[in-house]
Amino acid sequence: MNAPLHSSALFRPSRRLSSIGVSEILKISGLAAEMKRRGRDIIIILGLGGSGSLTTPANAPVKWAIADGHPFLAWGQRAAILKEAPHKAAAKLYMNCQISEKNQRKAYNGWSVRTDVQPQGGLKPVWDYANSNFAELPRFMENRALVERWRQTFAIYFGEVRGEPSPGWLGQRPGA
Repeated sequence: MNAPLHSSALFRPSRRLSSIGVSEILKISGLAAEMKRRGRDIIIILGLGGSGSLTTPANAPVKWAIADGHPFLAWGQRAAILKEAPHKAAAKLYMNCQISEKNQRKAYNGWSVRTDVQPQGGLKPVWDYANSNFAELPRFMENRALVERWRQTFAIYFGEVRGEPSPGWLGQRPGA
């Protein structure tokens, strides 16, 4: 089953490809890379790194680090309680639990959404890293025409995205 690539997955490759030009894109497209859902082909070929926790235990075999000036991608997860939610009290309880100091202190990646909870492992708040793309990703996502151009560019050079959609994926026009 083919389904569109999630918009946020286009962000890092689009930034990299914008900087290298069409001739380099053509070279890369000749490497038999495929755009696969949850695949890493394009990310690896473009040298865009990986992902992991910056707060690994001292005995961990792999440690992640932030290189000064090297771009990485960080974003705040969005959450809301809808006005017409059938169980508002349960939703509020869930949200309060998620943003509680206790839960925020044990964040997987070391960063909290709270300004009163200091990051673990000597990290600064994520928004203090100029290379985090913290503000750029939401701007990219809001520009739907740009995102669609990149989606089509990737389809032209690397083929349509392959793989099963994420569970619960309702398509581009749910209910239509």
